[in-house]
Amino acid sequence: MGFLKKIKNYITGGAAKVDVVFENNKVQSTSPVRCFVTAEASQNCNISKVYVEFKGEEMYLATEETTDSDSDGNMISSTSDRKSYEPVHYEKKIAAKKTHLKVGESEKWLVSFNFPEEVIPTYHGKNAHFKWLVRAGLDMAGIDPKSKWTEVIVEKEFIF
Repeated sequence: MGFLKKIKNYITGGAAKVDVVFENNKVQSTSPVRCFVTAEASQNCNISKVYVEFKGEEMYLATEETTDSDSDGNMISSTSDRKSYEPVHYEKKIAAKKTHLKVGESEKWLVSFNFPEEVIPTYHGKNAHFKWLVRAGLDMAGIDPKSKWTEVIVEKEFIF
């Protein structure tokens, strides 16, 4: 591997491919979320820790109205939708410490999370949604290789 490719991977986080795979991507709120973190090295990786982030996040569209006046003094009103994100829960766990992956090697780690007592189930509405998301990363020199945020569907039984 060339020197420039090593530098590029250091700067972009491309030294390894990291993924999160759920045992089951649809869970009850009373059950833990269990997932595997997988990492495959494209160059030698000295990893200080493998971490997993778990968050609950609400997104909603907020309509904003603005009023301005033009050069003739006429009032002009306009509205626009702005996405707002509200974090509800955040947790970070260490899956492994001080590990090494050689070029072409892969490894996986099992991690589980419990939901907070006041868990909000997943919903996807027209102007709002609530998601539970998981992402994993490798803490190493340069930019940490990370997975994308992956959604787990949470169902909650309501008793009336």
